[in-house]
Amino acid sequence: MNRKLTSFYVTLIAILFSSVTAFSQIDSTTNDIISLNNRIFNDPADTLIEPKLVALALTSPRYKSTFSQLKINELDLKRTKSSWLNFFTISMSYNVQSFTKTDPAAPIVYPQSYFTLGIPLGIIFSQGKQVKISKEAVILGKNNQEDLARSISSEILAKYKQYKVLGALMEIQSEMGNDVSVVAAQAEANFKKGAITVETYLNTMRTANEELSRNVNMKLQQELLKLQIEEIIGVPLESVLNPPPPTAITAPKTTK
Repeated sequence: MNRKLTSFYVTLIAILFSSVTAFSQIDSTTNDIISLNNRIFNDPADTLIEPKLVALALTSPRYKSTFSQLKINELDLKRTKSSWLNFFTISMSYNVQSFTKTDPAAPIVYPQSYFTLGIPLGIIFSQGKQVKISKEAVILGKNNQEDLARSISSEILAKYKQYKVLGALMEIQSEMGNDVSVVAAQAEANFKKGAITVETYLNTMRTANEELSRNVNMKLQQELLKLQIEEIIGVPLESVLNPPPPTAITAPKTTK
C-alpha cells in the first residue's frame, strides 16, 4: 500500500513539474511576442524617427517640383490678368499742311492730327473667363501639392513599418535557423554513425537549406526596402535611425 502511495505521489509530482515547465515556456513565449509587438508598433524612438523621415521625404525632388508648378500657375494668372493690354491698339495721324491759304481753291483738311483707339469686343467677354481658369489652375496646383505631401508621408511611414517588421521576422527566423542547424548537425553525425537512414538525413538537410534560403530572401527584401526608403529621403537610413551624438561645445580658454 505504501509503495502504491509513493508511486502515486511521485507520478503526481512529475505531472505537476511538467505542467509548471510547460506554463513557464508558454509565459516566456507570450512575453517575447508582447516585447516584439511593442518594439515594432510601440517603439518610443519612433516618435522622433518617423517625423524626421517624413520631413526628409518632403525635400525630395518629386515634392519640390510642385512648388515650381505652383509658381508657374501663379505667374500665368498674373500674365492673364494683364494680357488685355495686348489687344488695345492706338494710332495717330498728323496732316502736314499749312492753314494759310495760298490757293483759294485748295481744300483744308480738319483736324490736323487725330488719335485712333481700337478695342476688340471679344476681349470684353472672354478675358474674365480666362482669369477664372488661371485662378482655378492655382487652386488645383495647391490641392495637388497637399495630396502629394500626404501620399509621400504615408508611403515613407508604410515602408519604414515594413522594414521594421522584416527585421523582427528575421530575428525569429534566425533563432529557428539556429535550431535547424543544430538538428542538421546532429543528423549528419548520426548519418555518419549509421544511426539514421539516407532519406531521413536528406529530409533534414533539405529543411535546413530551406530555412537558410528563407533567411537570405528576407534579408534581400529588407535591403530592397532600405534602398527604396533612402531613395525617398535622400540620405542613408542609418543616419536617421542612429544619428551621431551631438558634439560637445567647449568654452574657450581664458588667458590671464
